[in-house]
Amino acid sequence: MSALLGILGGGQLGRMMALSAAKLGVRCSIYAPEKLPCAGQVAPHVQGAYDDKEALARWAKNCDMITFEFENIPLDCLDSCAEKLFPSAQSLKFAQHRGLEKTFLSSCDVPLARWMTITNLHDLHEAAALLGFPFVAKTSRFGYDGKGQYVVRGHDDMTEAFSTVGSDAVAEEFVAFEREISVVCVFDRHGEVRAYDACENIHRDQMLAQTRLPANISAETANMARQHAVHIGKTLQHVGVLTTEFFVTNDGGLMVNEIAPRVHNSGHWTMEGAITSQFENHVRAVLGWPLGEVTRLGSIDMRNIVGPEMDELRQNPPTQWSFHDYGKSPSLPGRKMGHRTKVSVGPPSS
Repeated sequence: MSALLGILGGGQLGRMMALSAAKLGVRCSIYAPEKLPCAGQVAPHVQGAYDDKEALARWAKNCDMITFEFENIPLDCLDSCAEKLFPSAQSLKFAQHRGLEKTFLSSCDVPLARWMTITNLHDLHEAAALLGFPFVAKTSRFGYDGKGQYVVRGHDDMTEAFSTVGSDAVAEEFVAFEREISVVCVFDRHGEVRAYDACENIHRDQMLAQTRLPANISAETANMARQHAVHIGKTLQHVGVLTTEFFVTNDGGLMVNEIAPRVHNSGHWTMEGAITSQFENHVRAVLGWPLGEVTRLGSIDMRNIVGPEMDELRQNPPTQWSFHDYGKSPSLPGRKMGHRTKVSVGPPSS
């Protein structure tokens, strides 16, 4: 019988991972607390809380290997999965807490904006003295798509900023950047790595709206971003996909923004735009299989479909794009509902 891959989390990343695994003849089992997560529409689903250690252990016992599609899983509940879990709990630990992530990245000697830990309101005033205005305060846990962040522009913002981010937070120097890019890499268990081409990311309302390739950066900048991303993954001894996000500064330099130890929204273009998608390569790495080639197949334009925009597209699916509906409902404002991708020989359309 084919391998059974357990996936912790039932969102769209788990859904696309399960679909890619099926292409390889690999069975998947989804573990998630929701009654019917969108990943559960394409693979068998076991409903259970992440902190239910007994239920998690019963599920894990039947899996050959286990991975995850999002970070916010209690680390102390993963003991029963540890020998089968890729990426490891160490990768999760750093991704779950911005302070730990920044400390780890500092140890990697990659370019970072100045930062400091925030535990009280006084610390915010210390951050102003160290970093100057403006600076960005970010909650250390459960922050994504711009949630739990506050741009502090002056002393009058301090109280509201602290109310937003709380007593477990970081303050970061405000980076004047020209564009945002990311590099998706995949690492196997034996030190082999494949790095997809750097992609350029456009955000709206602090959420990824569009990814374009080739990124509008120099070959030197692209190569340096790739080197940093690979170095971070190897230092972490990561297995699977790891995404590193960068700011490209106005003078052409790079600053690492954050890492994600999993398949990533900015890598969705690889489903049509590369020989092997990030999802398939993640499955290959977790199962100990050889990694697939990551050559880009053309110019790429990937756009997220958010909220009610999906309602019309379900009635009239686009004909000039590869269309992905995540099967979610309802289509609430700000909710990622799907994406569409175009691969062409010319530059991405406007």
